[in-house]
Amino acid sequence: MNIKDIALLKYENLQDDKIIFYRAKTINTSKTDLKPVTVYLNDFSKTVIKKYGIKKTDKADYIFPIISDQETEVVKHNKIKNFTKFINQNLKKLAISE
Repeated sequence: MNIKDIALLKYENLQDDKIIFYRAKTINTSKTDLKPVTVYLNDFSKTVIKKYGIKKTDKADYIFPIISDQETEVVKHNKIKNFTKFINQNLKKLAISE
């Protein structure tokens, strides 16, 4: 799952012990026969959602506080781009220190 897909996850994508979603890249490029991706949650991923996720008030809420529905598509795009850059920079630091 790439960072954009993580940013776009909503509580409606959570079903029992799995996440079901459509990849943003696929939605933007494919016109027919879209197939959902199913990711089964393990204890670690459940802990990440519990620790870093926004408290659920509605099924349409985003899970993680990266973007919000009140923002324009341009702002959402820029926030996802900046978040991806932040993740990549910190992964590089982690790889260097290992």
